Amino acid sequence: MIIRLDDLFNLCKYFIFILLIFSSLHINYTYAESPDNDNILKLIKNKLAKWNSIQYTMDININEEPYGYKVFYRRPSTLTTVSWNKNDNTDKVTMIVSKNTTTVFDHKQNDKQTFDTGAFDLFRVNNEYDTGWIVEYLGKFDLSCTNSGKKEKRATWVVTFTTQQGIEYRFWIDQYTGINLRMEVRLKKGEKPYVVAKITSFKLDKPVDKAVFKDPF
Repeated sequence: MIIRLDDLFNLCKYFIFILLIFSSLHINYTYAESPDNDNILKLIKNKLAKWNSIQYTMDININEEPYGYKVFYRRPSTLTTVSWNKNDNTDKVTMIVSKNTTTVFDHKQNDKQTFDTGAFDLFRVNNEYDTGWIVEYLGKFDLSCTNSGKKEKRATWVVTFTTQQGIEYRFWIDQYTGINLRMEVRLKKGEKPYVVAKITSFKLDKPVDKAVFKDPF
């Protein structure tokens, strides 16, 4: 299997983005459920649906190459992500997603492309085409992480998604917020992770700078 680095990185960003899109859904449950393979996605949606805004930063290592990643989300459907190569600050991509369109800005090439696919369209695509992925809840885990320089332990749900091609995504989802605190990607089950992403800071229901949702050029 040959996977281009850019394609894999975009796929990783896409899946983190899909988890954020869950927060646009208004889901309410009047009873507590214990997580299992069948309901874990529903529980994550329920946690994320509480927040009107989510902001977080991650360090991502892809095959020993360091990247940075920022997410700015504001209800109901405005999202901006910024990713950059830590070895080349000019190599940066900004993606702005609104209800009906997605615009990708390539800072190095000073180029942008707009697609007629917004947040809810991507959510529908995920539901329609990723139903063959195997979802497995692995249990609870107290994860050591960093938030704005402060080390802390947070209770997480560990969940894996395995594609039809055998690529495994493993997420450590914060039990209180629903945010993904850590991600590992293995090209084959049992292999060393090809991608490791760790959260370094996050803010919930805090004001989001309106400038991050505007054309950066």
